[in-house]
Amino acid sequence: MRRLLIITLLLLLIGIQNSYSQKENQSNITINENTVVKDVNGNKIDLIQLQKLMQTGKYSIKPIKNSSGEMKYIQLIEADNSVEPTITKEKKGDIQKAPQFSTKDMNGNEVSTDVMKGKVTILNFWFTKCKPCIAEIPDLNRLYDKYKDNEDVVFASITFSTDKQVTKFMESNEIKYPVVTGAKDICKKFNVMGYPTTVIIDKEGNIVDQVIGGMPNVDEELSEIIDITLSGKKVKKNPKSENRTMIGPDTIFKNEKGEIIPFKDAVTLLKTNEYTLIGGKDESGEKFYTIKKK
Repeated sequence: MRRLLIITLLLLLIGIQNSYSQKENQSNITINENTVVKDVNGNKIDLIQLQKLMQTGKYSIKPIKNSSGEMKYIQLIEADNSVEPTITKEKKGDIQKAPQFSTKDMNGNEVSTDVMKGKVTILNFWFTKCKPCIAEIPDLNRLYDKYKDNEDVVFASITFSTDKQVTKFMESNEIKYPVVTGAKDICKKFNVMGYPTTVIIDKEGNIVDQVIGGMPNVDEELSEIIDITLSGKKVKKNPKSENRTMIGPDTIFKNEKGEIIPFKDAVTLLKTNEYTLIGGKDESGEKFYTIKKK
């Protein structure tokens, strides 16, 4: 389907248990466009390739560190077969079935595979310290308002953040839709590798699409996907969507005069849909993006 924007504001944060040691605690590994990632054969791969491989459920990741404890690169390894598989694929049309789960939101209401049966479901994966996640909450509130009275649509957000953390967060940030906290297991079942990630599931329990990264006006794109799914039609994915520019809070932004623009201001400008990004490099070879009026 048509993507509204090729540019995705994505701080790719992977929270995954290190498969090489079942006794180690789950940790958050921060990955951005400068991170070196190697496949099982030791070849360097980009983040889009990493995303595709991780979504198969056949791989895990292992951070390789130097003697000082600093991460040198991310090594892709074959997943431990003893670990419960996450998203499964069927032979027919390479359909992805949503994994089974059952939990309750912060208000004690059931959020489960049973509740989702026969309905179009939108699951938003996020956490309280994720800036792109926070930036898209107003858009998601608007999306929720649009479909909250539609009995054929179920909406929930899933986070590994604790109930206490989310309660504190919501004191200054309004979230209108149901929130499930402390859900590391569900994030793992869905093989979430980027935050925020929004997954759309059809009435038959198939994952029809997902949007990864804090995209300006994400509610418009998700609304289009939801409407197509409600109609029973197949969602057509645009191959160009895989060529998104991955940027985050550490990315350097400049205006057309060459002046540095803070990340927060850059997001505000991009959300107006009146600006675009043009990549470039300075004399030292460091990447930056110029925000230019369309």
